[in-house]
Amino acid sequence: MEKKMKKIILILLMLTALCLFGCGTDEAGGETDVTTEAFDEIEMLTFIEKGKSDYAIIHASGDVDSDAAYRLSTLIKRACGVSLSPKKDNFVEPAQKEIVIGKTNREAEAFAERDGLIADGYFICVKEERLFVSALTEEGYEEAF
Repeated sequence: MEKKMKKIILILLMLTALCLFGCGTDEAGGETDVTTEAFDEIEMLTFIEKGKSDYAIIHASGDVDSDAAYRLSTLIKRACGVSLSPKKDNFVEPAQKEIVIGKTNREAEAFAERDGLIADGYFICVKEERLFVSALTEEGYEEAF
């Protein structure tokens, strides 16, 4: 049980760090770190509590975004033992607690910076009780997760 809690804390710490920084590869192949916004406070999201979650994974219709949503679902299941079934954005009404993958019909409030992504970069943003994750490629999502 203690090992499981350490994994959960590690995942939450990684997601918090990713909320502050985006990474990618520039055109010359060198790595870049991009801070998209300065934060005075970091909002902590609790995705799983007492073996349950109120969150849903919502993804855009593209293959890369869909694959990333299923990959994240698998990672969460392995680390925490909780299943979050990915759902396509246009089949589910928006909810207060969502992990949003890709450029969906929910991105208007969070994805102004997404259009500036480069190569295998990624973008992560927290707005209220939603976590937004976006990348242009499978490699970008692998870096984000």
